[in-house]
Amino acid sequence: MSELLLSSSSPATTTTTTQPLLMGRKWKHLDDQQQIHDDDHSVCSDSSSFKLVSYNILAQLYAKHLQVSDPNICDWELRKQRLFKELMNYKTDIICLQEMDLYEQYWKSTMMKGFAGGFDSSYAEKTGKRNGCGTFWRRDRFEMVQHLELHLEELNDYLEHSHHATNTSIAEEPFERRDVANLTLLRDLQSGGERGKLLLIVNNHLAWDPKYPEVKLCQMFYILKAVHQFLNKFAKQCDRDSEHTEVIVSVILCGDYNSLPDSEVYDLITKGRALVPGKEIKFNKHCELFRNGVEYVKSTSSSHHFHSSKQYLINPFPPAKSAYFEIYEKEPEFTNYTSTFHGTLDYVFTFDFDLKSDHDETNKTRPCHENINTDTKELNQKPPSQQLEIVDALEEISFEQAQEFSFLPSLIYPSDHIAHCVKFTWHAQQ
Repeated sequence: MSELLLSSSSPATTTTTTQPLLMGRKWKHLDDQQQIHDDDHSVCSDSSSFKLVSYNILAQLYAKHLQVSDPNICDWELRKQRLFKELMNYKTDIICLQEMDLYEQYWKSTMMKGFAGGFDSSYAEKTGKRNGCGTFWRRDRFEMVQHLELHLEELNDYLEHSHHATNTSIAEEPFERRDVANLTLLRDLQSGGERGKLLLIVNNHLAWDPKYPEVKLCQMFYILKAVHQFLNKFAKQCDRDSEHTEVIVSVILCGDYNSLPDSEVYDLITKGRALVPGKEIKFNKHCELFRNGVEYVKSTSSSHHFHSSKQYLINPFPPAKSAYFEIYEKEPEFTNYTSTFHGTLDYVFTFDFDLKSDHDETNKTRPCHENINTDTKELNQKPPSQQLEIVDALEEISFEQAQEFSFLPSLIYPSDHIAHCVKFTWHAQQ
């Protein structure tokens, strides 16, 4: 396989490494059950298709403190070259980066002029921190319609203050974690005629601490409810604007969820509902955002005749498809490989949203102790419109590749995460 030679920009530096095109990975098509097809190095020339990459690139402020076998692994002048060349080799149309620091100093200008045609961008920075989520798109293919930064520490404002005092398993600090989601509504200039098809990119990074699955679940619930509110506001704007007659917005959720495939976060996105782990989460009764979307299931202990209820959070959207699960019929073995952990934390999901539909009726809050059907198949029964289809995904690396330098990052793989690369296609209007 052909390779790229990487070296420091400093004339005095002689260290070089080789970085395989596509990092030695191949594309697999949805219909290819046995065979992974040849490498695809081209930008999508078909106006009905586009590629997206989602990648936690490991903030340099964290990388510089890692104990690695070779200092060149985390040297920024070398690592930024490996990151940039890796992104360039994917030949993608949309790039979603998490743990991105140095946005103004490096990434914004580099991406604007570093690719043919250039990339425009949006950025959401964590409050009080020097990294965040950056979304980039080919300026000759997409234009931004609207943008929203969502700061997840605001979730704490929507909880009952007594909640922290009564729930001993949750300290006050976890719900104030300064994580972010970057919402960018794009119009595809090459699809959908003069108006162009609408695409909402939700690029997010959830709390990392495995001790607090309820925090991650609430963060994801908050993001989904905020996205629902964002799209409903846009729908009202379209109603007022006679030039906006679009009906469907395709949504791509991507990022570092810090959640395994058997987690509550994954269930909320792909099944439509998730059981709240631990004690009940009490939302502010005066908060309109969370007025709908909570259900309770009554359960009885036959031995003690004790009545209790289980709390579920409800996704306001139809269940989303996981891109890698659609292609490979399973999630990757890992997307994060460090000296102390390996597992799948990163995903790309998609669903369609009908701007003309009223989804509120599917998310009414049910009173505590009411018996409800727990079959998630009955939730959000309206099937997605299938405007956007997942067609290809780039295979993940092997354990052997990850272990070449004991753990990630390495001289080949510049982050401790592996990039998710997916190809989508628009379905023609019926």
